[in-house]
Amino acid sequence: MIVDVAKAVAVVFLAALLQVTIFATIEIAGGTPDLLLVTLIAVGLLRGSIFGAIGGFFAGLMVDTATLGMLGLTSLLLTLVGYSAGRYGETTGRDRTHAPIVAAVVLSILYAFGELALRYLLGESSSARVLFDTLLPGTILNMLLVVPVFAVCRRLLRPFERTDRAREVHLLG
Repeated sequence: MIVDVAKAVAVVFLAALLQVTIFATIEIAGGTPDLLLVTLIAVGLLRGSIFGAIGGFFAGLMVDTATLGMLGLTSLLLTLVGYSAGRYGETTGRDRTHAPIVAAVVLSILYAFGELALRYLLGESSSARVLFDTLLPGTILNMLLVVPVFAVCRRLLRPFERTDRAREVHLLG
């Protein structure tokens, strides 16, 4: 268990470091790939909602401190992304091939709209036009990036198996 936690921490830490240093400067067709978001989706799908939420919080905190952004904004959004990906992985089959792609598309869109909404609520200037110009290319890049990232994470992290679930239903009465 400790080894799995250390592996998950290392994967999320490396993804946050690469996102801040390399991937934030890459722009392809008007969009930027988000390696950290995709990695959190993979970790959440494989290890569950608790791992996803905790990993999202600390990764967001690291990104906020590294970029000198508003402290807690990215942490809140990535916590919700990690938790949502974990719940999606817990409630559906992790072995389905479309699960990471669907999660990447949906959570990329929700992340973008959540960031816009939080910035609006906090009184920061942000443009919805910029969001709509970068939303489609960024979502497509995340969708393409999730396949290799999920494969690497699946090799490093074992899928979380709950042992307390009942295997069959017993009727009472």
